[in-house]
Amino acid sequence: MSENQNIENPLNQMAKCILPLLSIRKSDAEQAEMVSQLLFGEEVIVLKKNKKWSKIKLLYDNYEGWVDNKGIQSIDKPRSTTPTIVNELWHSVTLENNRQLIVPAGAELENHTSTDDQNEALETKILNSAKMFLGIPYLWGGRSTFGIDCSGLVQTVFKMNGIALPRDARDQVLHGENVEFIDNIKPCDLIFFGEPDGNITHVGMAIGDGKIIHASGMVQIDLINHQGIFNPETQKYTHALRLIKRLL
Repeated sequence: MSENQNIENPLNQMAKCILPLLSIRKSDAEQAEMVSQLLFGEEVIVLKKNKKWSKIKLLYDNYEGWVDNKGIQSIDKPRSTTPTIVNELWHSVTLENNRQLIVPAGAELENHTSTDDQNEALETKILNSAKMFLGIPYLWGGRSTFGIDCSGLVQTVFKMNGIALPRDARDQVLHGENVEFIDNIKPCDLIFFGEPDGNITHVGMAIGDGKIIHASGMVQIDLINHQGIFNPETQKYTHALRLIKRLL
């Protein structure tokens, strides 16, 4: 029997990620493109399963793809309580066997007391969360502090602060209210970039003072104006402005 031949199809079987992060691939093969990642504690619906791989749908954002079976564990039903979202770059978790596991920002924990400052303004929390990622390397499909892409950065930063967004920039742009002029931009506004035909290819977040934080090569801060993102080091524009959206 081929390793990738379905041996069962447990439609709607539930599972959770038991590794710090787990690659979600486009198909059931090691060499397949990584399109996203599961973070520790995130729950999924298992749509298909074979000897090595499971096709899953992530409950958090409905993203679908294939994961290695060794990285997930079956559960009877979704958790009944809201998980605590890790809001620091890395967090140490003690497992049932007393083994320590380091999990990234955005991971989901149960029976954990948050250290979040409840009196801090939401805008400040979001900005501080984003700046924690400065210097994290760019990784296509990444959504963790071990490597992240542009839409993964936006999704994870807002997840850390209780706001759910889709995984990809082309879907994130459908949320929030339009900001018509760059002069009206505020911190935490999402800024989208793309091609002349309108396709969205990049996203970042305004941080004030005419600056944007985004993942391009690594998570960095650049200048933003009506034309797009301007890199002060190279003295070049890197992304063409298309839309601005306000979520707060």
